[in-house]
Amino acid sequence: MTELVFVVNGKPQPKQRARSTKSGHYYTPKETVAFERKVALIAKEIMAKAGLKKTDKPVTIDVWAYFSDHRRRDADNVLKCVQDGCNDIVYYDDNQITDCSSHKRYDKLDPRTAVTVTWED
Repeated sequence: MTELVFVVNGKPQPKQRARSTKSGHYYTPKETVAFERKVALIAKEIMAKAGLKKTDKPVTIDVWAYFSDHRRRDADNVLKCVQDGCNDIVYYDDNQITDCSSHKRYDKLDPRTAVTVTWED
């Protein structure tokens, strides 16, 4: 079994809904795009250091979001951002995810998102 573990330091970012302009064009909010890019960059770096290639196997993903305050946020929306950030880096597409879990905790001094992705060799 292969296990990829990494941490995204800083505030976890829940996936935001697409927004529309007055002309009717839809776009993803910049905070969501920035967090997904950060996930992708860290995942790519860790994959390279471990000598891993993206897998075509079914994967399991586990995400722990540590927020600095108790405002209302959905942990599953952080999971969605992480899943999209790992697309085409850890796995080809997030439809390969067979099991996933998201957890929400609070850490005022060290907000972060901890990610574990596993798959059979």
